[in-house]
Amino acid sequence: MKRAISIALIFAVLFSFASCRNIDELNKETATEIPTTTAAPPVVEENRQTKEFKDENGRTVYVVDVVLPEISENLEQSIIDYVNGVTDKFFEDACVQAEKNIASAAEFMDSNNSDKPWKKTVTFETTYLSGYFVSFLIRESMSYYGSSDNTPSVYTRCFNIREGNPLSAVYFTDYSDSPEVVKGYIADLLKSRAKTDFYEDGFEINDLKLDAFNEAVDVERFYLTDDGMAFYVSRMAIDPYETGIYTAEFTWDELAGLFNRPELY
Repeated sequence: MKRAISIALIFAVLFSFASCRNIDELNKETATEIPTTTAAPPVVEENRQTKEFKDENGRTVYVVDVVLPEISENLEQSIIDYVNGVTDKFFEDACVQAEKNIASAAEFMDSNNSDKPWKKTVTFETTYLSGYFVSFLIRESMSYYGSSDNTPSVYTRCFNIREGNPLSAVYFTDYSDSPEVVKGYIADLLKSRAKTDFYEDGFEINDLKLDAFNEAVDVERFYLTDDGMAFYVSRMAIDPYETGIYTAEFTWDELAGLFNRPELY
């Protein structure tokens, strides 16, 4: 009788082990079967638009030539329309400006004996693209003699493309209610770089000009990169004798004191 009970207990223990093993294996199989979905990034294409403006004599005196981003796939149509509408506004605004300056452009060409119309050129660069965020760097330049070496104006646009919202740098922090905290942090980052590289000739920037970063920084003036974020200010806002844009890029490790990586959202 005791022997029969012992055998029964052995089978019970073996069955218990087998059941646990089957449960573990089932859990593993179930875990691996859970699909991991990643939103596909949108398709960004080039949208080129050109428009000529003529004076009263039918002479072309102003040309608007833009190449802007156009999202075509992998998003809801309403969001596609919204983002494309925001970027298309650069073309619309350039055309409005051209219309207002037809007479000035014609007079300039006459007084300078030039056969080259004024030309507004806009180009873009996609600095970051994922299934959730897209960041564009847009450059706008103006020429008066057909070609120009002028430093372009810089604009940026960043979007949460799943919600259709434009974003500032504040979005990527935990300080959504304290933009001044973010602004001060960005100013400190830029000042740390500007000490050594604001002037191309290596000339050291003084403390008074460094302090100007505190007001020059705007949380809208940033763009995402694959490795981190970049911030920019007008050089003239720091030194009235300078022109162009001062830009500095920072890695996510350098930004870890305040900013969160996009993949955390």
